[in-house]
Amino acid sequence: MRVDLKGLHIVRKKLADGSFKEYAYAWRGGPAVEGSQGSPEFMASFAAASAKHMPDRHAGTFVSLVRLYVQSSEFQNLRISTRKEYGRILTLIEGEFGTLPIEALNDPAVTDVFIEWGDKASPRARDYRLSVISAVLSWAKEKRKIQENHLKGFKHKHSVDCSDKIYSDKDIEKFMAVAPVEYQRAFILGLETGIRQGDLLRLPWSAYDGQEIKLTQGKTEKPVIIGCTAELRAMLDSMPKVSPIILTDSQGRPFNQGSFKTIFRRALAKAGLKGKVTFHSARRTFATRLAEAGCSEAEIAGNTGHTLQSASRILQKYVARTSTISHNGIVKLENARKTKAVNQAVNQNSVS
Repeated sequence: MRVDLKGLHIVRKKLADGSFKEYAYAWRGGPAVEGSQGSPEFMASFAAASAKHMPDRHAGTFVSLVRLYVQSSEFQNLRISTRKEYGRILTLIEGEFGTLPIEALNDPAVTDVFIEWGDKASPRARDYRLSVISAVLSWAKEKRKIQENHLKGFKHKHSVDCSDKIYSDKDIEKFMAVAPVEYQRAFILGLETGIRQGDLLRLPWSAYDGQEIKLTQGKTEKPVIIGCTAELRAMLDSMPKVSPIILTDSQGRPFNQGSFKTIFRRALAKAGLKGKVTFHSARRTFATRLAEAGCSEAEIAGNTGHTLQSASRILQKYVARTSTISHNGIVKLENARKTKAVNQAVNQNSVS
């Protein structure tokens, strides 16, 4: 991913084999910037070079806070995927507010400036942009570089509630009827484990021991153990092992993420499910099926990889409120009736 950082100097050189390679420098004649453009390493290298070799260039401006934040342990301790996304947004922020004086950040009116800029994007992108700015400001306040984070607690516009986006039995039948067999296998594996698409396409056979699947989630970088149903074991045990990776395309090669998404969406469209569900809906369906089976929040979180602390909050938006869950609740209530007062009240109102 290409980036547009102020002062960044790119040099394109032709190599001996005829190919071209780009070299990045913090500024023309400045130190080299390490890492691929747009990566967390690239952003950190650029920030370090700017801070070390050009200490006065951005002194007193918002961009100086951004560069210091990128070098901070708070930023470096973020997940790799989060750092990458933050780096992309911080590039936009530098381009828009880089010259904003730090003193202006102490004025509550700066909130309106940030909000106005955020509102130019979609609700989801807006909220993410403002969240990144708020993260920088919170760090700056903690380091006593500003007095207050006036953006803290801003009102979000994007509401995430996808609990209705799950696969019904009929949806599953429709997809299986039109999808290529390689995509059917990926779909079943997603429905039976709730593993995210990126992790699923990288899942090696060594992660499956015949009874359960063990993996480290890419998003959370935490290990998860998922028990396999009899149906899933039957599918996995019958699949040909043509690659170290479980899921492969028609040529026996590991899936390319981009092409997988494209063909999967085409299959959804062919099944008449376009706009109703996505591949990620399989994860929501898995969580909902666990809830329908009467699993506790801890049991659901243990299989989906959510932390116990966040399980309740996430499952409120994640798990569909199906009639099966409602029915199971009534069955449990009926089985739990032990008090004389409740039984008597029910019997008195029953028609004999």
